[in-house]
Amino acid sequence: MKTLYLLLLLVVIIIGVLIYQKMASVEGFADTDTDQVELNSCPHNMQSYVDPKTSDTVCCDGTVQDNICSGDAVCTLTPTSASNIPACSTYIKEYNGRMAKEHCFDTMSQYYEDDSQTPHISGCAQKVNKHTSAPTFNAKSCRIYSAIKMNQYKHDSCENQKMKYLAEKSSFCTISKCTNVNIGGHDGTNIPWINAFFMTQNGSTPVQGACESKESVIRHLKYGYGDEHVNEPWAQPKTGQELADALAQVEAGTYPGMCPISPSYTPMTVPLEKLQEMFEKAGCTHQLTEGDAGWWRKTTNLNDIQNDMNAYGNLTKGCTGSKGQHEFCSPGKCPISPSYTPTTVPLEKLQEMFEKAGCTRQLIEGDAGWWRKTTSLDDIQNDMNAYGNLTKGCTGSKKQHEFCSPGKCS
Repeated sequence: MKTLYLLLLLVVIIIGVLIYQKMASVEGFADTDTDQVELNSCPHNMQSYVDPKTSDTVCCDGTVQDNICSGDAVCTLTPTSASNIPACSTYIKEYNGRMAKEHCFDTMSQYYEDDSQTPHISGCAQKVNKHTSAPTFNAKSCRIYSAIKMNQYKHDSCENQKMKYLAEKSSFCTISKCTNVNIGGHDGTNIPWINAFFMTQNGSTPVQGACESKESVIRHLKYGYGDEHVNEPWAQPKTGQELADALAQVEAGTYPGMCPISPSYTPMTVPLEKLQEMFEKAGCTHQLTEGDAGWWRKTTNLNDIQNDMNAYGNLTKGCTGSKGQHEFCSPGKCPISPSYTPTTVPLEKLQEMFEKAGCTRQLIEGDAGWWRKTTSLDDIQNDMNAYGNLTKGCTGSKKQHEFCSPGKCS
């Protein structure tokens, strides 16, 4: 019994090793670096020959007969310092880079292609194997089909997956906080819709909203209604002018059912980066944090926020606000004044306060006697303001006018 158990365990281990090896060889089980491409044969089913001068194994894009290439020598599988053509690893990296730029996107940025099969299998993936012929195990991937129609119809096509990704990263979904983006319709039977779902309000009741991405709308218009009509069962062919008018609506962001191109921010949805931009427009330099935005997010609209920021900016520009206001707007811009008392405040500061009240007379220390007996600088400023107001309208006594601004009310 024990022997039978050991034999069964051995069989399981052998099967496991074989499965692992198959996965590693076919799909590239381990993550690989696309800068380290390994090729065992010529790419794109090119034929090879040996260069008699350099002994390089060279790949030919034509036919090879009697070790003579009838086309162009594209690359070498055995590059040396004597080689006068690029290494095939370099050739395939450049080719993959061009294909990735055309078909791939951030979350599936690496291109793969298996030309050993007919038709070729190609697509984009998070990671590809060392031969760049397939995705690595469990990597997200999409397919590039040889037929245009299948690229449009199949939900796993890179065309549809890229449209879905663009919708997820669109300004609309960023601002509206989309809850889901999906590829709608029947997989493989018609052109799908790329739909974005989000929460909105119906009065005070939260409801789910939905819209179609701009790229998806354009594709439906072109292939369902335009010259590129592909006999969609739902299609209603339009005249050239009708199609042009519909596409103009798309560009203007007014096509029915399409996600807005430039959605409006609200105080609750405006990103911190946008608030920072508004703050700097007001003349402030402080780097905002989300904690700074709490009060603004409770306002009615962005204009209220900008007006409040402008007030901070104006107070700090002339250093006429409080220390807290100055430091919130632009830390260090306004020098912090020492804490004066009526008995310690210098005559120059009293003169500044006097002129702020609208008076022009040059004070002397003898004028300050009563003020120095008050409780605070606010009492002094209030008294000076009273002189200024009486003199401004010449409604006080001659003595008051002359003390504030000699000759003004004579």
